[in-house]
Amino acid sequence: MPLHLYRVLLCLIAAVYLQTGNRVFAKADNTCLTISTSPDKFAFEQQLQNRIEAIYKQAGLCVNWINLPPMRANRLLLDGTIDGNLIRPEELVKRTNPSWFYLPTPLFEAEPTMIIASKLKYDCTNKSLKGIKLGYPYGKGWVDRNIKKYGPELLPLTNLHEVNELITRHRIDAFIFDKAHVLAIKEEIDKTGFETNICYWPKVKIYHVMHTRHIDKKDLLDSILANMSPAPQNDFIKNAR
Repeated sequence: MPLHLYRVLLCLIAAVYLQTGNRVFAKADNTCLTISTSPDKFAFEQQLQNRIEAIYKQAGLCVNWINLPPMRANRLLLDGTIDGNLIRPEELVKRTNPSWFYLPTPLFEAEPTMIIASKLKYDCTNKSLKGIKLGYPYGKGWVDRNIKKYGPELLPLTNLHEVNELITRHRIDAFIFDKAHVLAIKEEIDKTGFETNICYWPKVKIYHVMHTRHIDKKDLLDSILANMSPAPQNDFIKNAR
């Protein structure tokens, strides 16, 4: 065979190989979805990640996690850059959008809980929030949407390990977050003898959100989630630190 024809044949073989390989890799990539999670990860959020990974695995899928602030995660989901968000609260998933859907079965039920210095005589009513210095985790929009209107001085915190000291040194009057974290904080503060009270808000359902290009996976993933045993609240409290 002439040399130039031999080279042409090699090129054709290489092209066929690459095309076949690309199809194989594309198929494999399609089974691994990129899902956003918070860069400020807490123990219970890691547990939720583990639950999603278990659900996806049963469905023959896998997860590539990416840490993103909530607003950026939302933008990237809307434009299809990522495949989903780990969690989104009930009030936001009800704002329907053609770019995403959520699994109908809640992934978790959060219970917003506030710890407050006993000296303030706070009676756990919304009107009593006015004027208090209220700390909350930076980036948690639930507080802005539901608490800000009652008039507290909101103080977003980036380091939750400082909450105990901020309360006991009267830098903040109160702190609000999920029940698991707040009860863990109270347990530590109680050891110092500093007196605090606890107030609860109605539970908030938390859902898993995905881009609509994966709508064909909705029923399967939701049925797996619905048949899983509920996430034990004790485990979330135990691992909240």
